[in-house]
Amino acid sequence: MRHEDFSVLEVSRVLEFVLKDCKTKTGCDAAHWISFLGLERVRESSDETWNWSFSSADVVGKHVVSLPETDVFDLFHIWRKVAQLYCGPGRKTFSPHAFRSAPSQYIALPLVFNGSLQGVLLLQGDVASNPVALYAKLQPGLEIAARYITFAYQLLEAQNLSYLDELTGLYNQRYLPTVLEHEIQRSKRDQGQFSLLFLDIDYFKVVNDGRGHWVGSKLLVEMGKVLKAQVRACDYAFRYGGDEFIILLASSNCENSKRVAERIRKAVESKPFTVEGHSLNLTVSIGLATYPEHAQSASALIQLADQAMYHGKRKSRNVVFVAS
Repeated sequence: MRHEDFSVLEVSRVLEFVLKDCKTKTGCDAAHWISFLGLERVRESSDETWNWSFSSADVVGKHVVSLPETDVFDLFHIWRKVAQLYCGPGRKTFSPHAFRSAPSQYIALPLVFNGSLQGVLLLQGDVASNPVALYAKLQPGLEIAARYITFAYQLLEAQNLSYLDELTGLYNQRYLPTVLEHEIQRSKRDQGQFSLLFLDIDYFKVVNDGRGHWVGSKLLVEMGKVLKAQVRACDYAFRYGGDEFIILLASSNCENSKRVAERIRKAVESKPFTVEGHSLNLTVSIGLATYPEHAQSASALIQLADQAMYHGKRKSRNVVFVAS
């Protein structure tokens, strides 16, 4: 690998080139990549929670990649072995390792830039009897690859910052189409479901007009904290605009999502929101739509969840209403 090979710093394209190059030069059966973030998530996961660790769009396809494409769960226990080798307290040196996990042989090659582990390349197959000798042979190219993988992730992180709402710290409306498309494709692949909750704060205009927009903004910040506390790591919370929020519940059917929505509604209802020494009580109206039960496209799903929320608002407010 040469510097001129990396003319585009898009993570997926950088990793695709690196994996292809490793496959060509070593003749391995498959080449896999996991970033340091991916390793940390693996280390903290169990057989029961692995799906949560790898379901969010910022991980699948960016931090865990295989050539040829391989199911993430098939590799989960292999990645756990790798995480034990390179993660955790006191891990300061990074050497190549060879190990067998039936029926395959694996060689783990750490990629380090500026003294920090960026991730691990995993070569599958009987490619070398001596991992240290193989690492030494590939090291000049791997050092270049580590540099550009680092730059690509830094660029990705900067892009992700543009997806955050500055006031609440939740995702913003700009990121919603990307996440929805990812979840639709994943649900098609896994024949699964996911749900969208559309939330609107009841009588928020009265608060804004009566207390002022500064107080309203502080309340939105507190609302964001409540929503973050009520969802899993694999779910997404968005500030859609004004006092409207959207929550995407990954791998969640309508019945389960309704229970989550009720939990959120009760959490908001029971929380005293305190601003400048004044305690206010808020409620939310929530509309629920599930893919693919209620809609088969992103725009239709948003529209149905929005309509369900407004139907609940017209009916009574402080309610969860399911699309039909």
